[in-house]
Amino acid sequence: MKTKIYTKRGDQGKGFLIGTKKIWKDDLQVEAIGQIDEFNSLIGFSLSKIKDVKIKKQLDQVQSDLMLISSIIAQNKVEVNKLNQSIMQLENYIDQMELKLSELQNFILPGGGEIGSLLHVVRSVCRRTERRLVSLNKKEKLPEEILIYINRLSDYLFILARFVNFQQHKEEIIWKS
Repeated sequence: MKTKIYTKRGDQGKGFLIGTKKIWKDDLQVEAIGQIDEFNSLIGFSLSKIKDVKIKKQLDQVQSDLMLISSIIAQNKVEVNKLNQSIMQLENYIDQMELKLSELQNFILPGGGEIGSLLHVVRSVCRRTERRLVSLNKKEKLPEEILIYINRLSDYLFILARFVNFQQHKEEIIWKS
């Protein structure tokens, strides 16, 4: 017989993380994991729009990294060697894309083409995820690599949005105060 997706064990507002006792669903740990899930889902939506195979491969790795971060948070395990490699890889991607972009002299408004605009939304959700992780880190010390990775990821997403707009010949709008 096939296992059902619903267990009814969470109907009262509590759930389980791997290897833990019951935990409230609004606990900072659960909130951070849920925020990562929302962020990862938005990356998945972005992947459905992106045609560039190289970018798709990069974002596939980001999704895998986010799953690793969720599992680290859920299990309170420190498995950061992979994250260190991914941080360096993100920096490499940023450096490669920046070589093709003009240097920013001003703030730009989020936007551009459809995919560039979507990537700016993904970046802003990344920043919200980072804020949730910072809140959790104040309560339960996280491996520092998690916060470094998420911070670098938002930089990557900003440059990726700019890069996609550049590839598609979409103009960046300079913010005028």
